[in-house]
Amino acid sequence: MKVSINVMLWLWLRLWNLVSAFTFTVITTPGKRAETAFTRNARFNSGLCSQRNIVVVSHNVSNDTAAGLFDDRNLLHGRVDVLARCINSGLWLSNGIRDDTSVFLMFFPQNRTIEVVGRSVSALNPDERTTALCLQRTLMIASAKNNNLTFEQQQEEKEELPNINIERGYNNNNPSKPGSWPKSRKKALRIERKAREAMLRRINRAGETDVAPPCGFIYHENETLAGRLDKIIEAAAAAGSVDVDSNDDDDDDSSSTVTRTYMLVEDGEPFGERLSLAAEEARTTDVASILILGDQNGYTECDEEILRGRNDVDRVSIGSRSLLTSQCITICHHYLDALHL
Repeated sequence: MKVSINVMLWLWLRLWNLVSAFTFTVITTPGKRAETAFTRNARFNSGLCSQRNIVVVSHNVSNDTAAGLFDDRNLLHGRVDVLARCINSGLWLSNGIRDDTSVFLMFFPQNRTIEVVGRSVSALNPDERTTALCLQRTLMIASAKNNNLTFEQQQEEKEELPNINIERGYNNNNPSKPGSWPKSRKKALRIERKAREAMLRRINRAGETDVAPPCGFIYHENETLAGRLDKIIEAAAAAGSVDVDSNDDDDDDSSSTVTRTYMLVEDGEPFGERLSLAAEEARTTDVASILILGDQNGYTECDEEILRGRNDVDRVSIGSRSLLTSQCITICHHYLDALHL
């Protein structure tokens, strides 16, 4: 009898959860807003463009970093940690990936771009090292093709990098046992090696073939800032022309998508006020957002000149103090989430 009561209680709780979830959805989701969100998501999920596009401009990138020849155990070298944090802040939620977001990492002066598409990524964890390994694999494959090398030859070139453990002073031997490592250090090295090998196996499986980059990571060559913005705008316009099934025959599902471009600076207009205007447009049409940010070095005079010369770029600010690029991305997501943009 006791088992029967427990089973009945479990069934009653499951039924209550289902009824509560259905009631919450019906009451809290206005019909017109739900249709607009469905139409917008279907268009942006067509694969042509993402609803949110984050462009991070990085200058003075070394040739080794742009070729993927960096040590994933020392991400401070070449400031790969900044790039990894930008990807994580742009894509990750507490319990999943933002399917409506793409991150573009632009490397100058090499004029290379890595596009990370949220709806396509797999085998990605919210830690900097896994993200850096995915980024490294994408860059190494592209660099090997450009240099007419195989991926294995490119990996051998990476293995020739100096050992960071020696640079950190980890080559101190046990005084009582000359020529040996301390036991604690040996154990730490084994754990570190096994963790790294597991990450590499997971990332290698994520590629479609043995020499393919991880899913969702796309390499672009000969890129310029103005050209990348134009490509995103063109892709958004193409996504707006995609036919979407709707229950309302009066709606015009073939309307074009409006793209709003924001350049984050300290002395710009308040970001929230500019987004309020975009929220009004979102009631009648689809709105795609482009966020332009600099890395730890900021914008160059050339970037400023290019963006000031474009009438479609709004200079916005989230505060008068300079923040980390990854922090700015998180704050911008907060504003966009609040207005359902």
